[in-house]
Amino acid sequence: MPYKNDLDATKRELILDELARISNSELFRNSIQARKFLSYVVHETIEGRASRIKSYSIGLEVFGRPSSFDASHDPIVRTAANRLRATLDKYYSDFGQYSPVIISLPKGRYVPAFDFQKPNAVEPLPPVKVPMQQAIIFEPRIEKTHESPWLLISLAVGLAALSLIWLNYTPKPHQGKTTIIVQPVSAVNQNPEAVTLARATADQLVNKLKNYGSVDVVDASDFQAASNLIESQKKKAAIEDDLFSLTTAYQEHNEILSVSWRLIDLRSQKVAWAAQENISQIASNKADDIANTITSKLLGTEGVVPVLLDRLYGNTNDARQCLSRSQRQALFYDDNLQVDIQRCLEDAVLEQPEDSESWALLSLTYYNSGRTAASLGNDPSVYDQKQHATADRARDIAPTSFLTLQALMFAAYAGGQFDMFDEIRRKLLDRFGGDPHLKIRIGHALAAIGRFDEALPLVKTGIEEAQTTVGIGFLVQSYYAYSKHNYEEALNLIQRVGTDDYYMIPLMKAAILAQLGQTEKSHEAKALLLKLRPGYEKNFYFDFLHKKVAPEYFEPIADGLRKAGLDIIPMKPSLTVMP
Repeated sequence: MPYKNDLDATKRELILDELARISNSELFRNSIQARKFLSYVVHETIEGRASRIKSYSIGLEVFGRPSSFDASHDPIVRTAANRLRATLDKYYSDFGQYSPVIISLPKGRYVPAFDFQKPNAVEPLPPVKVPMQQAIIFEPRIEKTHESPWLLISLAVGLAALSLIWLNYTPKPHQGKTTIIVQPVSAVNQNPEAVTLARATADQLVNKLKNYGSVDVVDASDFQAASNLIESQKKKAAIEDDLFSLTTAYQEHNEILSVSWRLIDLRSQKVAWAAQENISQIASNKADDIANTITSKLLGTEGVVPVLLDRLYGNTNDARQCLSRSQRQALFYDDNLQVDIQRCLEDAVLEQPEDSESWALLSLTYYNSGRTAASLGNDPSVYDQKQHATADRARDIAPTSFLTLQALMFAAYAGGQFDMFDEIRRKLLDRFGGDPHLKIRIGHALAAIGRFDEALPLVKTGIEEAQTTVGIGFLVQSYYAYSKHNYEEALNLIQRVGTDDYYMIPLMKAAILAQLGQTEKSHEAKALLLKLRPGYEKNFYFDFLHKKVAPEYFEPIADGLRKAGLDIIPMKPSLTVMP
């Protein structure tokens, strides 16, 4: 079907911009194959060559199959297409209303569909009506390129309701700060339990949001703080800042108590995010758990605010210009990000030495650089030292923030200080346990040292809460199945990770396939491993010991790799204790 004539230059540009955003997103960044697949079918379609998109051409162009490729015997294209559809659905599940075009892959075909959204896909909320004497109105300085823009902030003293409207605003690279105004928590129908929870949640929510450390938080019931915010916005014209309002309410319906919350983008007056859950669906009735859930879903690794800002600013929302906030998860597994991000963060801490986030992110980057160095057979000690020093610096500035605690936790893990690691990870889960990706990362670390009884429930919960069908969490489950000699299950799980770019994936595939007697496929996985980690047979033991994995857990993997044809050099006694 020829598409070229149906798409004008504007639509083509929208599609290519959206393709770039998708490719740079957390869900796609770690999968070269998914990016190549989507890029191939999108470009072929917009260039009018949709009729050429067949399983055969995809097999050759995307997956490098030979000209003898037969899709009826090799299901790689069909399998990859199913994964791509699921990942695209996940990508658009919560934030599709902010994309000018939605790219999808309809079932039963490989030609993508483009759904161009209407500008007002989400109806704006009406402005809060307040008496004029209770409102503060100002007109910010606006660049001439904007036609008739105006800004209205209304503060109701009694209700502490704040509303901001900005019309005809054109997004530009973000250099400002992000502020969330937390409205008083309400009990809609005055149910006694709801009233009690509302009061307790109000106390917890502001503190938890502040402890995350990635945004400014203003309690709307604090008139002075809200007024100061308005004055600050007035002086700066508010062009570079993002402002959100968070409302939370308890209500009872048919004897079921529930909590709902919504985040309003006060520039556009659009609902950026809304959710409702029965109290029974949350860990307990404690207001602390509810505040934890809301906070993590707002500010977590793939939380509403970081993803929304990434979409609005095209991955330029990070003032350091090092990485977008939704890239943080990729820091743990993406070799390609490490070098550039490390250099950028090193410059950032020199320019802003009191920025705790930069120090914490730099510590996490050194953690990954050390692990990468060990897997390549290089000395990781320099990175290990820098990891601890930068984590300490983050602690000096913001000891209780989300990123600081992560940096300190992984510094303790890297140093073999597992008592300290346990202490910090319990603190993290207690304060920020609503972040599913945090659970997966901690579970990953626990599994590495053989504590599967703690790791598996944590990872399983993280996967369920993230509502994902692919991801690094399945690596942990595959590792456990392999340790129990359940090789078929281990293979099914490792295939659900969704990428081969992280070297541990082909490593595990090579070992599993060899144990299953699938020699040819195990050799293919081994070849990919050696492409990602040349000479790995010499570095296997050093790598796993640096990861703090005990020999009883990695020796079975070494056995599988030997069966795959990897000539792993036996472990030297001097390596049994890492420096």
